[in-house]
Amino acid sequence: AMAKAKASFAVGTGRCGTTLMARLMQMHDNVDSFHELNPLNETFHRYCQWNELPVDDAGFLHQKDLEVKASHETGRLFFESSAYLSLSVETLARHYDARFVLMVRRPEKVINSYLKKGWYLDPPVIDNPDLAPGFQPTAEFHHFLGRPIPHKSELGEWRAMGRPGKLAWYWAT
Repeated sequence: AMAKAKASFAVGTGRCGTTLMARLMQMHDNVDSFHELNPLNETFHRYCQWNELPVDDAGFLHQKDLEVKASHETGRLFFESSAYLSLSVETLARHYDARFVLMVRRPEKVINSYLKKGWYLDPPVIDNPDLAPGFQPTAEFHHFLGRPIPHKSELGEWRAMGRPGKLAWYWAT
């Protein structure tokens, strides 16, 4: 295993300023700053965490190690800003000597932004709410992985909500 390198991350609900934070950090000469550096890796880990799937974190962390190491080899600090990592904080904190910025935006602003982006536009196709959802069609595969859906008994109530209600559930959760 690689030596644990230092890394810093900004996380949040999404639509909360993570892109701006990454751009601000890019202005520093000694920082390699990224926004959603590896969406598929990050959203797969998010999907597994949300659905409490017994998946080994080693692959997720190995990819992050490669990314962090690349920054350190150039003498720069690693910083990533990604809402996709919001459910990975505990894993990242255990693995790195990491620092985190939690970004929060007013719920109505987040909800309106997600409405415009088309979140929860199509109802999920699920027969058994006790299982993690199977593939759902989205514009990008990582969007399916990164958009949580309620579990078990909460799913029925959520399905009856309009999109703003579903997005309010997401923000609150």
